[in-house]
Amino acid sequence: MKIQLLSGGGSNNPREQYLTSFLVDDSVAIDAGSLPLSLNRDRQLAVRHVFITHSHLDHLAGLPLMLDNIFTDINQVIWVYAIEETVDALQKHIFNNVIWPDFTSFKNSNDVNLQFKTILPNEVLRIDDLEIVAIPVNHTVPSVGLILKKEDAAVVISGDTSNTDALWQAAKETDALKAAFIECSYPNRLTDLAYRYGHLSPELLLKEYRKLEKSIPCLAYHVKPAYFDEVTKQLANLQDEKIFLAEPNITYEF
Repeated sequence: MKIQLLSGGGSNNPREQYLTSFLVDDSVAIDAGSLPLSLNRDRQLAVRHVFITHSHLDHLAGLPLMLDNIFTDINQVIWVYAIEETVDALQKHIFNNVIWPDFTSFKNSNDVNLQFKTILPNEVLRIDDLEIVAIPVNHTVPSVGLILKKEDAAVVISGDTSNTDALWQAAKETDALKAAFIECSYPNRLTDLAYRYGHLSPELLLKEYRKLEKSIPCLAYHVKPAYFDEVTKQLANLQDEKIFLAEPNITYEF
């Protein structure tokens, strides 16, 4: 399994994460914030499945733009997976023929279009040899983290969350868990703010990581650009060699 955290739109520092997207094995996206900014058109055309963890703009902004860019040439349905509340938000507030065309309501010349699939928490969804399970997490809107498993390797991606338990319990019980991608939005001096907004700081991240009870790499992501240097230093000061900052556009293989 190959996973990339895609560049998040920073013009001064390509490591900055204004927008959030992961790419899995070239054809599966986890969140869509930066897809059309980080991928050229050929790579956009290769994306066939998109999971949206929740309805906030930094996780979905790139989806309507990417669809507009590739819709005329796709020859297979593009599937967008999300929990019911997120699908409802996308249909009502984005693909509503006011903010953006409803790409589910018409087909291109290849007779394909966009389709939404509502997923249920704890349901195992299979895409070829990849299994994905969505677990509810603690954010300001209904949101999920994801456990991805392929052959003899699994990873967990937190999505946006503050302290949570069900995701880590499910990940702890997952065989062959190789890594955890965990959000870390704010510095420690803003821990109270992070908690209130459904996010983590380095000190909170460490507590969540320890719930896994596994010695696996922890890759922090979703750092707010305004606090990038501060959070990066604090992650390093945790003195846990397993915790480090996820690097955009690096291919992590598991």
